[in-house]
Amino acid sequence: MDLTLKTNLRTLINKKSKSLRKKGILPAVIYGHGIENKNIEIKKSIFQKLYKQVGDGSLLDLIIDGQKPIKVLIQEIQKDPVKSEILHIDFYQIKKGEKITHSIKLNFIGESKAIKELGGVLIRNVDSVEIECLPEDLISEIDVNISCLNTFEDIIHIKDLKIPLNIKILDKLDEIVSAVVPPKREEKKEVVEEKKEEEKKEPTNKSAINK
Repeated sequence: MDLTLKTNLRTLINKKSKSLRKKGILPAVIYGHGIENKNIEIKKSIFQKLYKQVGDGSLLDLIIDGQKPIKVLIQEIQKDPVKSEILHIDFYQIKKGEKITHSIKLNFIGESKAIKELGGVLIRNVDSVEIECLPEDLISEIDVNISCLNTFEDIIHIKDLKIPLNIKILDKLDEIVSAVVPPKREEKKEVVEEKKEEEKKEPTNKSAINK
């Protein structure tokens, strides 16, 4: 897969970003440790096509005005809160041999017995984890296999995730990732049954008072 993205430097920094987006161009910035910030612009259609293929957590070769490609990571994407359209992109330039920190999304896979047979509901307490690694060791996602959740007592912690040895998780290892809880209808049923039991007891108590 070609992960090359062609861009241009933004010479008119004060130019309104809104007018750029109307022309199908996205404003962006490149920054990194010991690197001077660069304001660039990218064709929206080209970036969206590439982003759909790779998503977060992938290294890209960024070409600015036809120069030598530089390695960057999609650090942040700002979106319109209503339309969810991309407004601005932050790229982090990678230095060879320098470890990076990045948020990696969790991909829940497998089939839980507690859901299929007991009618439980899956709770996702964590959707991503913060990791540290060399750029070449970066992965796009981490699988969470929920097939080990056989009962409502079973829990998956961050320490249970299977990740490559060359990747370090920065989050607390005892933090809960996922679990299965009983369905709410069970709780409602118990409440109804408790109320019925109380109603049955009430006449008896009244009779005792009348005597």
